[in-house]
Parts: sequence; C-alpha cells; structure tokens
Amino acid sequence: MTVAVITLSSIANSRPGYYNLQDLGLALGLAELGHKVILFRALLLPDADTQRFRELGGEVRPLAQLTIGSHVVFSPGAKLPKTLDGIIMYSDRQLMVSTVNQWAAKHGIPLINYVGTLGNVEEGGFRGWILKRTLETYRKAVVAVKTPAVGQQLQQLGVKSEVVPVGLNIDTLTPFQGSVEDARTACGLLPNSKVLGFVGALVPRKNPVGFVEMVNEVRKQDSSWQGLIVGDGEVRASVDERIEALGLGEDISILPSLKNREMWRAYHAMDVFVNLSVEEIFGMAILEAMHYEVPVVAAHAPGPDFIIRDGLDGLLVEPRQERYLAAITEAFVRKQELGSHAKQRIEESFTVRASAERFVAMLNSRRG
Repeated sequence: MTVAVITLSSIANSRPGYYNLQDLGLALGLAELGHKVILFRALLLPDADTQRFRELGGEVRPLAQLTIGSHVVFSPGAKLPKTLDGIIMYSDRQLMVSTVNQWAAKHGIPLINYVGTLGNVEEGGFRGWILKRTLETYRKAVVAVKTPAVGQQLQQLGVKSEVVPVGLNIDTLTPFQGSVEDARTACGLLPNSKVLGFVGALVPRKNPVGFVEMVNEVRKQDSSWQGLIVGDGEVRASVDERIEALGLGEDISILPSLKNREMWRAYHAMDVFVNLSVEEIFGMAILEAMHYEVPVVAAHAPGPDFIIRDGLDGLLVEPRQERYLAAITEAFVRKQELGSHAKQRIEESFTVRASAERFVAMLNSRRG
C-alpha cells in the first residue's frame, strides 16, 4: 500500500531531533512492514532523523500553505496524491479535519482519524465551532484513539472509536553506554547520588515547578537525592527561581537541549522517573523511561493510566505530595523488579510495529 501519515498541527513535536516523534515513528513502522509511506507535516525534519525512513523508500513532504495558530491550512487536492491507498491522520480537533475527510471520501481513499485529545469540550467561539464541526465529521468517519479515556469521551459525544496505542520506536533508541556514575557526571550530578528524573517541556501542564518542590521534599528524607530535568520552555524562569529560593542550585541539573540520540545518558543517570502532569495525554517520555528500565511514578492521567499497570510495571498516585514521596521510596526499593516489568510491557504492547500492524489491518478492512 501507499499510505500517507499526516500531522495537522503546526506545533506538534516542534523540536525535531529532541523528541521521539510520534508521526515519524509510525511512518517508519509502516515502512518497515513494506509499505510506501509519505509523511506530511508542517515542520520538516533533519536528514539524520529521517535517514532510516528514507532508506526504506519513505518521503517527508511539507504540508502547510498557511497556519492559523496551531492549525495547518492547505488544499488536499494540491498536496495529497489521489493514488493513495490509505491515510492515517493525527487529527485531534484541528481546523482541517472535515476538509481532508471529505476529500478522501470523494476519492475513495480510506482515512483513519487518530485522536489523542479533544481538550476543553465546553469552549465557545472559534475553537468551539471547530470542535462542533470536527465531531460532526467524526460521527461519520473512522476514528482511532491513543487511550481508552479519549475513546470514552468521544463515545459520550456520539463517536465510535478503536484504541490504537502510540508506539515507541525502540530500534532507534541508543543503548546505555559506560557506567551509571559516568552518566551522572556527564549530566552534572554527583556520581554516587540517587537521581529523580523529569523529562518534558517546561510548561505549566507538565508541572516542572512541582518537580523542584518534590526534589526538595525527598531530600528532607534523604539528602543523597538529586534532581535531573531534561527540557526547556515557557516556565523555565519560574523553575530557576524556585531552585534558587530552595537552595537547590547544586542539587538539580537542567539539560535544556539533549538530542534524542543522547537521551540514553539521562535515563541511565536516573533511579526514578516522575511524571506530575494530571493532563498527560499519552507520555512518550514515560515509554522511554520504561524501555530503559527506569521505574516510573506518575500522577493519574489518561496516558499513564493506560500505559502503567499500577504496582506491576510502575506506580500511579493521586497528585498529593505524601503519595508521591511514598511512591518514590517504593520505586527506588523495587527498582529492578519494576524496571524489568516495565521494559517487558513496552516490548509487548507499545512498539511502533504493533501500532503500524493495527493501522494496516484497519485500512485493509476498509479498502474495496
């Protein structure tokens, strides 16, 4: 088959080379199954990131003719080949959802809308109009969702869907190299410290300031703990200010620009990975940490609740400080056990190959 993978958001995964890109991972998974794949996205990618994909005959093409906020606007007839055998579209509540679905239906091309979030369904104005229009399309279209939570939300809005988990491209992740002590030193930490890790954009919904507070609290119990933050973003100044106010300048290291191929070093340095976002849609960093056998402590949210089997391959907690602290202690004690089960969980359920195979089956069932 010739399949198009389309990302409709102009800001999705906006730092190529610094993030495990969901759309590229799926495109690569499809190409490795022997399909011809064209990846359409607003932001093009460095050649180094797409080398394997291109070796398998994949193409990356620019999509945007115009952007309105996060919305990519384009003419499907001008951008998309009419000879496609299928389309998988990262759609959510983007402006072009209805237009692309109508174009695909007109030309008899099976299309799967892939939804990770709907956001606030009570919004009015322009965003509310887009959502209303998108839901009208989804009620008549084929929809896949990243988590059961989103599927349940859509069901309440009259939309049927099927869960297809996001997959991690484990073949492209660099294995650990050298000692844990060397990794910690390279990350600006003491070689013999215990390390609490955070990976993600420094934005309010990820709660990086809360992570700083968490490091401070865990150090009250055991001063050998240090914190490692990998990421940057709009609240970086607030994070820095809180670190200074708590006197943690020597005990929290921030790596704002660690490329994807170098992420192994950060995970190698960690003893426990923490996700404090109660809005986590999925959690690619959670998948990465689990692959690297780093035990994960995560607040209940749609992504973590789907990925982690509480107590078996990670720990899920209510977002209260005392619960986090207890879980961090437990995760450290059970590090080897939780880490081993976590890696197994990823390999069995959350690889790009598994996601690609499911999408191919869905497309085949809808082809004439």
